[in-house]
Order: sequence, then structure tokens, then C-alpha cells
Amino acid sequence: MGAASSLDQRGTLAVGEKARGGAYRVVKVQRGSPAEEAGLEVFFDFITRIDDLPLTSPNEETLQAFFAKVNRSTRPEPVQLVVFNARMRGFRSRRLSTLVEATVVE
Repeated sequence: MGAASSLDQRGTLAVGEKARGGAYRVVKVQRGSPAEEAGLEVFFDFITRIDDLPLTSPNEETLQAFFAKVNRSTRPEPVQLVVFNARMRGFRSRRLSTLVEATVVE
């Protein structure tokens, strides 16, 4: 669906297709990126909410809203993520700098 890309030292966050229940699985976190600093864990983490946007609606509108919130390369504003970790079986909140290029990978 999309190819990974990066913005110089800002970093890359790649999410997979929507998982069961409507969350986005984290499939790539670039070393040294804001996503790594936020403690996002590849494979085990599922992003369920970004700021006031629940990611439970599996449609194109939700996906575009997700990218609009994360890919603010001209106006860096942190976003608040709610993440479910499958290994720990719990939710946690993470603050993420939006100087990130997020992509969806198949």
C-alpha cells in the first residue's frame, strides 16, 4: 500500500494494515527516531488512538486523518498515542514528535 520513506534525521515509523480490532501494528521503527525515543516496539505494539482520533474505523478517512496528524513536517507538534502492547497485554500512552514520516506497509 505504501513504501517506507524518511525525512533526514527525523526518522521513520511504519505501520502495518489495520489489525483485528482496528489498531495499526508498528512494523518498523528507525533507530534514533522519535518513534524509538517514544519506546514504540516493533511487532508487539498496536497504535489504537492518536490524540482525539480513535483508530477503530477501518476506512480510508481514518487512515488519512492518522497521516495528517503524524506527518506534520512543516509544523512540528507532538501527538499523544495510545498503544496496546501484545507482549505485556496492556495499554500505555506515549508522546511522539511529529517530525516523523509514517507509512503503511503491506
